[in-house]
Amino acid sequence: MKTDSKVEQLHESLRRLGWIEESISSRVLQPEGLPCEDKEPNTECWLRRWLESPVAGPPLINVHGRARLKQLVSAGWTLRSRWPRPWSLSIAAWLGARMFLGHASLFAETTPLHSLISSRIGRHGNAHPEWPIWIDGALRHARRHAARMLISPGSTLAEATEQFARGAGITLTKVCWSEHVDVATWLDELLKSCSYDEGPVTAPFDKLFLSPAIEPATEALTDLPLQDRLSIALADRVLALSLRAGGKLEELVGLRLAETAFPVGSLFITLPTGNSSRIRSKRRSKSKQPTHNQGWLTRGAVGWIMGAQLTDHHGPLQHCQLQYRESTAVRVPTHQFASPLPRAWRDLDSEDDWPYLVHCTRGTSGPLPEESEENFRHRVWCCGGAIAWHPLETLAHICREGRLRGTASITRTSERCVSFSAVPLSPLLKRRTFRSHLGRWDWEPYGLLIRRECLKSIGARDVIYGDEHEYDQLTEDEKPFFQPRFGKGEQPNHAWAEEREWRVLGDVDLRLLPRQYIMTFVRTRHEAIQFCRYSPWPVLWVE
Repeated sequence: MKTDSKVEQLHESLRRLGWIEESISSRVLQPEGLPCEDKEPNTECWLRRWLESPVAGPPLINVHGRARLKQLVSAGWTLRSRWPRPWSLSIAAWLGARMFLGHASLFAETTPLHSLISSRIGRHGNAHPEWPIWIDGALRHARRHAARMLISPGSTLAEATEQFARGAGITLTKVCWSEHVDVATWLDELLKSCSYDEGPVTAPFDKLFLSPAIEPATEALTDLPLQDRLSIALADRVLALSLRAGGKLEELVGLRLAETAFPVGSLFITLPTGNSSRIRSKRRSKSKQPTHNQGWLTRGAVGWIMGAQLTDHHGPLQHCQLQYRESTAVRVPTHQFASPLPRAWRDLDSEDDWPYLVHCTRGTSGPLPEESEENFRHRVWCCGGAIAWHPLETLAHICREGRLRGTASITRTSERCVSFSAVPLSPLLKRRTFRSHLGRWDWEPYGLLIRRECLKSIGARDVIYGDEHEYDQLTEDEKPFFQPRFGKGEQPNHAWAEEREWRVLGDVDLRLLPRQYIMTFVRTRHEAIQFCRYSPWPVLWVE
């Protein structure tokens, strides 16, 4: 880093704060006032250096500035221009020349930093459903080595790792950065926010503030994501999970292994276990070629074998699967009957009226309706929930909970609602179509049948199909029941009106409805017989 650039930025910051005399020119600041590049070891704190600067001759830091600096130092703040590791020059090449501000304990070399990296794992992790096990293993690894978890916002597993680390009581270091301001503004705003007349603001133990780059990173690295460069360059140990061939993360991992300044044996790569699908695939093909991750071992990575199943006892990370399941399980009677769809119902036409409304369940991937991302991650990690559900599993969950949860995604308003169809079940399923733009079928052979009169008693009403002009004429109470006559991009011969939709605002609490007015349906006879033990209502099979 060029000393002149750094001095100019810091001097401007001190000037904005009013901590130096305006009459002092920038040339006076060097060498007495600010540390020179060749005098600045990795462990030097700039705040202390300013505080200890000589007061003889032209004053550098005024009385007000010294009082504020004393506050900051006593509150634990420290400002460094290098990350205190032997490979600090490599870090500067990866990230660019930057300033680091945080609590002094964050810079201690006695507390190693571990980071968790992975290529994209799919929406909500459905491409790698083993990701809760990965995070579980990484947190245990960190606890075993008395390490902090390094959190780089924007990286693939950052939010989940931070949530689980905090829940498990594992210390972490979260890097906070901004690239939209200059260094002087960045430091001015931070120092101003943590120093007040009524006293200092104690430096947080879990946040590391990273300045914008004073000088850019190596040209070959500037186009690679900063959050990934942070995770790999700052960490004492990197735990790599899934690396996509030809991806940017793979490129960064290769660069760290090739650079001798980084510690030897500090990059771990997950290896498949005997229970993994990758091993099974390998055995089927009888290929003797190593897996992609195993190929990294010849380049200096350390193999990291992850178990395929969580153990029963985790010490401080103990999960509560048994207690959770016992407390939330809904006991249902086992004397329900299973029968085929009545023959008369199979002969109905899509325009016929019949006494039921149909609610088809769909497979889910990620949070349930109205479930937060945070609660979803907690459920799949701590409570052993599934990441993706088959439509039959969704139906089983509805039976256990006794509730159909509404969603606002099908209306133009903020009102949540549950959707039904008045089309008889048999013709409804006969015309089911796979919607490629949604990646799913529009109707599934799993769901519930509820008497129309019963739903009308709790506010169900048929949908109002129309155009934009007709929507504008509706009252606020009617607008949640509006549906455009044609879907976006649909041809005129496919009208939404053919679905004959009905809606109920909010949730439908099935436990408050008469049991004799509800039935469930599944695809096959075998499923129906098995599902009887989960359903509190009669079960029909449609095939």
